[in-house]
Amino acid sequence: NTFNTEFVAALGNSTFNSRKFMLVPNPASSLVQIYLQNSSESIKSGTIDDVLGKTIKSIEDVNSNQTLVNTSEFSKGIYMIEITANDGLNQVKKLVIK
Repeated sequence: NTFNTEFVAALGNSTFNSRKFMLVPNPASSLVQIYLQNSSESIKSGTIDDVLGKTIKSIEDVNSNQTLVNTSEFSKGIYMIEITANDGLNQVKKLVIK
């Protein structure tokens, strides 16, 4: 039995940042503040989805590095927030509503 081994460069993304935006407070009850940790960037848009993937709320035209979202009409549970920054990168985080 013979085999060949090929060594290749590792896959990666040099611009990946796992802590691009923060949610405060989390878990939330009525309001949640979304802000980018890099103050030179700004939020372009975002969506809040339930665990089934249905979009509950859209966040549009923020053009700031932070925004405040009213979550008082959301039911208790887990939601996913996807934020897109003006540099084109996006990230998804979990939001818990208590």
